[in-house]
Amino acid sequence: MKLKWVGVGAILLLGAVLVFLQEYANPSSDQASASTSQPPVVMGPGAADGEAALKLNAPGVIPVVAEEPPAPAAETPPVVDPAPPAAEPDDAGADLPFTGLSDVLAAMATLEAEGEIADVAQTLRDEMRSINAPRASARAGLLLAPLTSDLAERRQLISSALRQDQVFGPEFEDVGRMLRELNHGPLNSLHSLVDLTRYTVVSGDNLWTLCNKRFPALYGVSPEVGLVKLVNGLSGDTLRVGQQLLVPTASLAIEVRTRQHGLTVWLGEAALAAYRVGLGKEGRTPKTSFTVKVKQEQPPWYSNGRMIPFGDPENVLGTRWLGFQDEPGASGFGIHGTTDPDSIGKDRSMGCIRLRNGEVEELFEYVARGTSVAIL
Repeated sequence: MKLKWVGVGAILLLGAVLVFLQEYANPSSDQASASTSQPPVVMGPGAADGEAALKLNAPGVIPVVAEEPPAPAAETPPVVDPAPPAAEPDDAGADLPFTGLSDVLAAMATLEAEGEIADVAQTLRDEMRSINAPRASARAGLLLAPLTSDLAERRQLISSALRQDQVFGPEFEDVGRMLRELNHGPLNSLHSLVDLTRYTVVSGDNLWTLCNKRFPALYGVSPEVGLVKLVNGLSGDTLRVGQQLLVPTASLAIEVRTRQHGLTVWLGEAALAAYRVGLGKEGRTPKTSFTVKVKQEQPPWYSNGRMIPFGDPENVLGTRWLGFQDEPGASGFGIHGTTDPDSIGKDRSMGCIRLRNGEVEELFEYVARGTSVAIL
C-alpha cells in the first residue's frame, strides 16, 4: 500500500511539473511579458590593487584594505542619478502556475527512499529534450538538478536556469544550498566546466603571494585565495613543494537580479554560488555595472558625520563590506552583511545589497578586488 501511494505521489508531482512546463513553454501574453528576462552581463575582473595592497597584508592572509569603506549614511542615501524605477514585487514568479523547486526537494527524499527517483529524473530529462523553448527547458533542468547523481551536470543545470532567469525569488535559497553542497562535496564539479591551468608549487610559495604576484605574472589572473582553495579542495593555507595546484583562469563576476532579489557568482559560464539578497527601498539600488574596489572585515559605518564602530548596535553593515568603485551618478554603493536578517528578500536598505552575515563572509572569500558587478 505504501508503494502504491508513493507511486501516486510521483505521478502527481510529474503531472504538476509537466503542466507548468507546457504552459510556460507557450505562455499567455501577460505571463510572457511578466517573465521577460535580460541577458546576464559577465565581464572580466580588472587589475588588483597592486603594491599598495601587498604592503598592507602579511603573506598567507587574504588581502584586506586598511581604509574605511564609504558606507552610506542613514540620513544620506547613496547618490543615484537619474533615480531608478520603483522596485518590482518581492517574490517575482510566485504567480506562475507551478514554481516547483521546493516541491521537488520536499518529495525527493520519499521518492529516493522508495526507489522512484530514477523514473522522475528520466521523465524530466525526456521533457527537456522535447521542449523547443530554452527558458522552459532550463526550468525543467532546474527541477532535474537535485535528482541527478552527476555533480557536474547538476551544476550545469543550475547554471542554465540562473542564466535563463528561471530561479524565482525564494528559490535562490535552495539553489544556494545546492551550490554550496557541490562546492564542498567529495568531487569538485567545477573542474570540467571552467578554464583551469596547473601550477607546481616551488620553495617560498604561499597562497597570498601566488594569487597576488605569481599568477598575475604567469597567467594574467588574480584569483582570490579563497577561490583557489575552493577549486583545489584545500582546508588550510599550507602548501608543499611539488604540489600541483589548479588555477582558475576564467573570469569571476557577480550578477544581481533585482526582480528576483537574487545574487549569482559566476566563474566563467558556471555558477559558483547564489544568494537571496536585500535591496534598496524605493528603487534605490541602481541597475548598472560596478567593480569591487574595497574589501573590509568588521567594517565601521559612517552616519550623520560620525563613525559607528563594528559591533555597535547602530552599525548596520554586518561583518563584511565589499565597496564598489563610484560611477557617474552612482556613489557609495556596495555589498555588505546585515544586522536585520529579516530584510533579506525585501527592499529596506539605502541602496546597497545586503546578505546574511554568514553568506557575505563566504562571498568575501571568493571575490577579488576588480571583480565586475552587474545589477540587472
